[in-house]
Amino acid sequence: MNKIININSNILRYKNILAIPSIHSRVYFSLAVREAVEEFKPDAIAIEHPESFNKSLREAVSRLPFISLIIREDENEALYIPIDPCDSIIEAVRLAIDEEIPFFPIDKDVNSINPNSHYLMPDDYLLNKIGLEKFYKEVKSNYSFFKTDADKEREIFMAYKLNELSKNYKRILFVVGMSHWENILNIMKKNDYSKINDFQN
Repeated sequence: MNKIININSNILRYKNILAIPSIHSRVYFSLAVREAVEEFKPDAIAIEHPESFNKSLREAVSRLPFISLIIREDENEALYIPIDPCDSIIEAVRLAIDEEIPFFPIDKDVNSINPNSHYLMPDDYLLNKIGLEKFYKEVKSNYSFFKTDADKEREIFMAYKLNELSKNYKRILFVVGMSHWENILNIMKKNDYSKINDFQN
């Protein structure tokens, strides 16, 4: 199989952070995470989930290959996470547990998630042919992601958390939904976290 990841990519790499912008529940993105762990050798892994799910994620991933569902009910809505072994974030947690790498859910805790439906996205098999960097560039050029105010808050929050982690770890692997990485990267480059106190949780 061809290499999926270029660990020195100018698009996926920022200082000591390597991002895997992913389409959720697509198996080749899980393979990209595995390849990144082998080649980048992270000493910390950050994922797009809130800290409140940390214990449940660890327990559910430890039960694989048995499938679990994490559910949190609010007043009028239920937020759930399927523990899909094909998902890149779940694979990142599994590898973190197996390799004893610290992992950090760094997303902002919100009541609902904008799904940014991925069913019209290109087949992830292309990662095996063109690699993640080119795949990501093509998606950015041809797809528009709708962003809610909650999405923008989440991206500022994740950028802030990544910046804090980068002070304490040498190589951070960050696994995140494809719609978020560009904004998170731009926030870190500007180094402007002035809004973080407005919605710190």
